[in-house]
Amino acid sequence: MLPEGLVLPLLGLTLAIAALVLLVHLRFRKREAERYQSLASRLQEFRRQYNSSLEDSRALLNKLPDVILIFERQWPKLLFANRQALELFGCSSEQELMDRVFSQPDAWLPAPNSLLDFEDFLSRARDLGVERREWLFSAGPDQSVWMDCEITLTVFAGEPAMIFSGVNIHHRKLQSIADNLRQRALFSVNDGSPLKGILERVSKLLEAQIPGTHCVISLYDEQKDSLITQGIGEFSSAFRSEVPSVSARYGATSIGSAAQTRQSVVCESAANDLQWQGYSDVLRSLKVASAWSEPVLGESGDLKAVITLFSGVPKRPDNDIIGHFSFAVSLVGLAIEREQWRCELEASSENERYVREVSVSIVNVPSEGFSAGLTNVIQGIKAKYELGSMEVWRVDSERDRIVPVSSTDFDIDEHAEGQEQLSIARERFSESFPGQEPKYVVQ
Repeated sequence: MLPEGLVLPLLGLTLAIAALVLLVHLRFRKREAERYQSLASRLQEFRRQYNSSLEDSRALLNKLPDVILIFERQWPKLLFANRQALELFGCSSEQELMDRVFSQPDAWLPAPNSLLDFEDFLSRARDLGVERREWLFSAGPDQSVWMDCEITLTVFAGEPAMIFSGVNIHHRKLQSIADNLRQRALFSVNDGSPLKGILERVSKLLEAQIPGTHCVISLYDEQKDSLITQGIGEFSSAFRSEVPSVSARYGATSIGSAAQTRQSVVCESAANDLQWQGYSDVLRSLKVASAWSEPVLGESGDLKAVITLFSGVPKRPDNDIIGHFSFAVSLVGLAIEREQWRCELEASSENERYVREVSVSIVNVPSEGFSAGLTNVIQGIKAKYELGSMEVWRVDSERDRIVPVSSTDFDIDEHAEGQEQLSIARERFSESFPGQEPKYVVQ
C-alpha cells in the first residue's frame, strides 16, 4: 500500500500525463484532418484538371478533319468517336455507333472490307504497334467511302487503348480506279480482246466515275431489230434477267427510244415516265429512280448499241457526267466496230481459204465421171453456205448453147441421150457476159 502522502501526487502525475497524451492526440488528429482536407482538395483539383484535359482532348479531336476512333487495347470496344466519325456513319453517340456499326456485320460491305477484316486489322495493330492500309467503309445505303487508315497504340482516359485515324481519299481513289480501268479498256481495244470483257470494263469505268450509278450496255441486233442486254456484273445480271431485250422503237423504255431517235434520252423519274411504263416492278426491285440512255453510233451513223446509266435518286446528268458518258460511248463504238472488222476479216480469210480448197477439189476431179465428181464438190458448197440448190453450166461454143454439167437436184450425164433438152441458147445470157468468153455458169 502506498502512503497516503504519495497517492495524491501520483494521481496528479497520472492525470497530467493523460492530459498530455490527449492533447498530443488531439493535435495529431487535427493535423491529420488538415492533411486529409488538403489531399481531398488536391484530388478534386487533379480530377478537375483531368476532366478538363480530357474534354480539351475530345474537343481537339473533334476539330480534326480526320476520322478518329479510339478502342480498348484488348477488345474492339469503342471508347471515343469524333464528330467526323459520327457524321460519316450517321450516328449521334459512341454507344450508337458501337451498336449499329462495330457490332453489326451486316452494316459492313461484303467486299473488299468486312467487319471481320477490321477486327483482324485491329489485332495486327495490337501485335505490331502500328498498322496502316486503305479501307472502304459503308457510309449508308448504296454509299461508300475510301479512307487512308492508320492504327497506333495509345492511352485514353488512363487506360491502354488504340487510336484509329482515317483520311478521306475517296475522290483520289476513284480517280485512280477510273484511270486504271480507262487504260485497261483502251489496251483491251488495241489488243483485240473479246468484246464482252471490254463492255464490262467500260461499265465499271462509268460506275467508278459517277458514284451512285449502275451501267447497262445493250447491243443492237439488226436482224431482230432489238437491243440485247449485256453484262456479267451484279446489277447487269439482275437487269438482264428481268429485261433480256428491248425493241428498237420509241417508247420501249429509254433504251428503245434512244435506239430509234439516235439521240440521248433522259428519264429523270423513270417510274413516272411513259417510256418505262410496265417496268415499275423492275425499277422498284433494282432500286433505281432515273435512267439516262445514250446511243452508240458507228462511223457511218448506223446503230451499234445503247449505254444506259441508272441512278438511285431522281436527277439529270450534269456536264461532268456527260463528259464521262461521251468517252464511254466513243470507246464502246470503237470496240464494237473493231470486233465487227475482225469478224469480217476472219470470215473473208475463211472464205478465201475455202475457195482455194474448192478450186483444188475441182482441179482434182477425174475426167471420167467428171459430172458426178463435180456434184460432190458443189454438194459441200451447198451445205457450207446453206443453199437451197446449186447447178454448174458449161458454155458450148460450137453449138452456141449453155448445157448443164452438174446439179444438186438431179443427175446429169453429158453423153446420155435426152440431155439436149436441158441446154439453153447462149443468147439468153449474152447480156450477162459483155466482152467475156465464160466457160461455166454457176446458178
